[in-house]
Amino acid sequence: EEVSHTKAIIRNIQRDNRWYTFRVAAVTRLGYSSFSTTTKPFRLNSQNESQKSSSTIAAPKNFLLKDFQLDSNTINVTLSWQKPDFPIYGYQISWEAQNDPSLLVNTIDISSSLYPLELTIPLLSMHTSYIFKIRSLMIPDDDQIQMSVPVSIKFNYEEELFSIRNFYLSEPFYINGSIKTDISWNKINDYRIQ
Repeated sequence: EEVSHTKAIIRNIQRDNRWYTFRVAAVTRLGYSSFSTTTKPFRLNSQNESQKSSSTIAAPKNFLLKDFQLDSNTINVTLSWQKPDFPIYGYQISWEAQNDPSLLVNTIDISSSLYPLELTIPLLSMHTSYIFKIRSLMIPDDDQIQMSVPVSIKFNYEEELFSIRNFYLSEPFYINGSIKTDISWNKINDYRIQ
């Protein structure tokens, strides 16, 4: 039987923050067509209205600087983040020197299958402020990359350091087979020290 309408009612859609996309295909006695382009992701809110992600893709959550380590005259910075609510293709991380426009913006694309969700960026200058940005990436059926709004953090190695006075490390000694030592220092008034 030939179908003349191009609408369908879909029932029992969950409203618990699940994301949905749809595709359609024509089916006849002789076979079927390829699927259409996938719709933009959407989900239903409590007011029964769709929330379309036409403007942005869900951004990564809890983007932070996990650690940094000195390596001779450079510094290695480790960033970490959590997946957004909606499944994505991957991530794009970029970093740039904040006060030096002559330096290029560096960018790297990362698969969503990376585990754990962290990246170490080596060989950064100790005397430069950096801005790190992360975006979620989606590649729909039309193969045009879509990105979330960026989430950014700033890092300046010199701001991460603070001074102490009267640092003291005693001569190591053994207690019950474990090596011990006494460490003490004086706290300097600094808003960064809690």
